Amino acid sequence: QLFVFYDILSQVYFKEARELLGPEAWEKDYDSMLQLCSKEAQARFITGDIEIMEVLIEEVLSKDIVPITDKFAAFEVKIRAAVGENRFDEAISMSLEVRKKLGLRAPANKPASKFTVLKEYIKTNRIVN
Repeated sequence: QLFVFYDILSQVYFKEARELLGPEAWEKDYDSMLQLCSKEAQARFITGDIEIMEVLIEEVLSKDIVPITDKFAAFEVKIRAAVGENRFDEAISMSLEVRKKLGLRAPANKPASKFTVLKEYIKTNRIVN
């Protein structure tokens, strides 16, 4: 319960910080806006405020100035939300889309060994980190 309280409180701070940066925040302070939107989206997901979470994610994903590697955190929250709502096919499709955008080939549509899954996870993680 304490964890959820901190996430609710953090939402207020994230929103205030974004408002303080103003209407041209993405152009003035790209790094801060990216972090604020991504972290607030994650906090909104944890507290179940999916509607605002989706708005924040779309704000990040719709910015042409944001490279795909910086969009990864927003995609991750979006994929987790889909899994949390039992939309597994959509989560898999989004995951494959992100891999393609990162320049990684999509794995074949067949069962994969644990080793293959781990190897592909490491490849993806290296690109985004």
